[in-house]
Amino acid sequence: MFLSTGWSRDTTAERGDAEGSADADRDRAGSAFAFPDDASAQEYVGVINTDAWAECVRKDIDDRQADQGAADTEVAISDHTTTGFGEGGLEGSLGVTLSDEDGVFDKVQYLTYRIGRVVGLVTIEVTAMDDATATQFNDDQYEALVKAYDRVYALGVE
Repeated sequence: MFLSTGWSRDTTAERGDAEGSADADRDRAGSAFAFPDDASAQEYVGVINTDAWAECVRKDIDDRQADQGAADTEVAISDHTTTGFGEGGLEGSLGVTLSDEDGVFDKVQYLTYRIGRVVGLVTIEVTAMDDATATQFNDDQYEALVKAYDRVYALGVE
């Protein structure tokens, strides 16, 4: 995927380990990238928010499903929102669903945050959860993002 294209020389990255939960079918992972300036961070977010990137993500998941012997899985973009966000630095959201003849069995949400010259990418994979669990999970993932930002800023990013 072209997430890693072009910015590695002047960019500091911090990747968090994937974090799963033993009591629910959900996982999350996060990365944070510190760019030399706000304009570079905005450019990176601009790439991530394109339809071409969304299709790249969908195709990557589809290829992995085929490699794992699940070629009958349908991988579809369910949501791609890049505008209309409020406060908090959220600048992009991409939802992908995986389904088969029995219906949707997995959902993956990609969230892009930017605060100044730092971009945070959060991936959440959820198979099924009720509203209360989803709210708690989203609160937890936000806290994980805050920690990722703290780690990047600890590297000397201003």
